[in-house]
Amino acid sequence: MVIFTLTALTVLAIAIFSWRKELKLLMLLFIVRRRITPKERFADTSPPKAPDYSDENSWYPVPNRSGVANRNAFEDALRDPKPVDVFFVHPTTFLSPRSWNAPIDDPRSSHLVEQLVLPPQAGIFIKHANIYAPKYRQATLASYFSQNANGRDALRLAYKDVAAAFSYFISNINNERPFIIAAHSQGAGHCTRLLKENLDASSARDRFIAAYLIGAGICEKRYNLEVKNIPIANSVEQTGCLIAFDTVGPDFNAASLRRGREWDGENFVPREPDGKIIGFNPVTGDKSASKIQAHMGPAYPRYNNEEALAQAYNPRSEDALEFEFLGFEMPTDEKIGARLDAKSGYLVVDRPKRKLFEFPPDAYHLYDYSLFFRDLEKDVGARIERFHLKN
Repeated sequence: MVIFTLTALTVLAIAIFSWRKELKLLMLLFIVRRRITPKERFADTSPPKAPDYSDENSWYPVPNRSGVANRNAFEDALRDPKPVDVFFVHPTTFLSPRSWNAPIDDPRSSHLVEQLVLPPQAGIFIKHANIYAPKYRQATLASYFSQNANGRDALRLAYKDVAAAFSYFISNINNERPFIIAAHSQGAGHCTRLLKENLDASSARDRFIAAYLIGAGICEKRYNLEVKNIPIANSVEQTGCLIAFDTVGPDFNAASLRRGREWDGENFVPREPDGKIIGFNPVTGDKSASKIQAHMGPAYPRYNNEEALAQAYNPRSEDALEFEFLGFEMPTDEKIGARLDAKSGYLVVDRPKRKLFEFPPDAYHLYDYSLFFRDLEKDVGARIERFHLKN
């Protein structure tokens, strides 16, 4: 009887602990949603002016690895063209409840892209390629929580811009060079649809090196059904493939995200029962596990104003524009092991030594690129080299 009681109490304690973690996530999402959801319906608003991709001002400056992002992609490619181009689509930086889509000249969201996003994400390509990052009318973060016509239409409008930018890139910028498609989070979701609709059956696929679509939780089953000619990366030897992963900690509860619906690029759809997403280990360049010693180490961006940086994603703060990227800190003693979870597909890593912001809890979504900056940089160089050897 005593043994049964102790066992029952243990099970109850585990259940309460798990429930508390899930309640923490639900409360966090509830608070965030209340603060950033626009009051008006999408249908009752006028969208921001569409970008003109023949205008250089509709593209972001290229990040400089050792300083601020202040260079012009078009001028750089004209003066010193590299043999490869990258089409890079940034993640969500618009959290304002003012509208469902950001104007491309919104100072706050644009500053976050140039200072927080482009250096650690697009930065992995600087050594190897000309980078072209379109400004687009990104959907506000609330679009993912408002899984109705508002969120759907905001995300569709954002994709319309990404598709237009890619079309202009291929026709007017790329000049028949080999190219890479890369993105994070919202941008990666849009580019997954781009692969299906604009590249899978296109003649441009012959020049396509790889797609790095990270942090979007891409459903493996759905991707395999919809995209026929761009395989998921399973080997360091592949080119013309998709590389995708989502980084989480050892205590991440994948089951908490399997409820409800997910964005498939066009609609909010029921999640697949098994919930498995596409996974990849950037340390090994395939799907095998890696030990701490194999990891090349993270690259953490440095900034000149830590107080303003802390308010970067606070939509009510006035200080979000008061910081600039200074360069990278690349510690050699903060290496991590990584493996793919066989059931969920998530990339599970050792808990980093440094305290990092977790969203959702126990997930390192904001650091998908930073934690593996040098590993990804190496992977990019190797796949470019293999592409040229094959062609």
